[in-house]
Amino acid sequence: MAKFEENDIQIDPKEIDLDWSQLITDEQEMLEAGYPLELIAHWVDNNILEPFSVDNQRQFYTQDVFKATVYQAMEQQSVADNKEVMD
Repeated sequence: MAKFEENDIQIDPKEIDLDWSQLITDEQEMLEAGYPLELIAHWVDNNILEPFSVDNQRQFYTQDVFKATVYQAMEQQSVADNKEVMD
C-alpha cells in the first residue's frame, strides 16, 4: 500500500452509496454516491485508481474503488487515533 499518500480529504464510508455489485463504475456515479471530486482526483493523480474511458466517461473498476475507500477510512481512523493520543 506504499502508493497511498495521506491526504486531508475526509469521507464517511457509512454515507457512501455505491452499487458494489457492479464490475465498473464511472466518475459521475461516484460523485452521486458521495465521493468528493477532490478525493477522486487525488486517487487518480497518485495512481491509486486507474481510470479508463468508455463513451468519453472516466470509468473505474469497482473493486479498486472499494480498496481505496477502505484504505481511506483506515487512514482517517489512524490520524484520528494519533490526534487522540497526542491530546
